[in-house]
Amino acid sequence: MMRGPTRSLWRALCLASAWPLLGACHWASTDTPIPVNHYFADARDLQTVRRVMLLPLLVGDGVRVDERMVRRSLTRELNLLQRFQVVALPEGKAEEAAVNHALDRGQVSTSALVQLARQYRLDGVIVGRISSYRPYLPPHLGIEARLFSLHTGSWVWVADATFDTNTAACMSDLRHYAATALPSADLTPDSVRLIRLSPQRFASYACHRLVGTWRR
Repeated sequence: MMRGPTRSLWRALCLASAWPLLGACHWASTDTPIPVNHYFADARDLQTVRRVMLLPLLVGDGVRVDERMVRRSLTRELNLLQRFQVVALPEGKAEEAAVNHALDRGQVSTSALVQLARQYRLDGVIVGRISSYRPYLPPHLGIEARLFSLHTGSWVWVADATFDTNTAACMSDLRHYAATALPSADLTPDSVRLIRLSPQRFASYACHRLVGTWRR
């Protein structure tokens, strides 16, 4: 039988190894996700969209943000969804001109989207917009994504939300995300704080919630 310091050390090790599981259960049971505004077209229209391209994200007036960073997070979440083949953005002057034409002066041209989809044999094109952003504490990100289907000539998925950690609802959502979406190896007492401190991690959280509307 273990006695004295040996027994105390063993108990400490057991508690330390069990903390991620206990912490996750506590967070998941007491915190809830915030609602994400979203729209889906008829399921039959969604089934025909398999090969898509995510265009550079539009950025709202006066918003200063690393668009590529947010787009990388959105691309990763779309790939993890395993519902689409996400085609990389084309390279070259002619290809860049085609993309820019589809997003002429911050506006979306549906006719140009159709041309782009046909040119690269796409079923759909995803257009996103960053409406607000604050990288420092408390971080804040307003983001929207829309999926245009070549087959229907219309938007078949729209989702938008504002993630503002200055609100209790968003902080509850962030704790729920940490408890349910992060790998157990990454779950620590500092998980939520680290997400808030890292623009990349916070963007990943917001994009996970946005794309999560497909997991219904």
